[in-house]
Amino acid sequence: MGQRTYLKGNMDILLIGIVVLCACYDVRSQIIPNVIVLPAILLFWGVHFAFDGWSGLSAAAAGTGLAFLFFLIPYMLGVLGAGDVKLFM
Repeated sequence: MGQRTYLKGNMDILLIGIVVLCACYDVRSQIIPNVIVLPAILLFWGVHFAFDGWSGLSAAAAGTGLAFLFFLIPYMLGVLGAGDVKLFM
């Protein structure tokens, strides 16, 4: 159990780093690159699969899909940019 907690803690640190990197890009150029966001999504889906198997992967994919649908409405209304929607996923 200790090893699993250690790995999850490192994933939290990695996630914070990715969010900070995306925030820096967003502030500087008002663009959040797909080169950062999409591999991060795939990485964290892989982590969920590694920890919890297919149920973890399906839960992660469902959460990503729900976040996309939820933030699609503000995007369509012009309140959020596409990069913001990607980042929230």
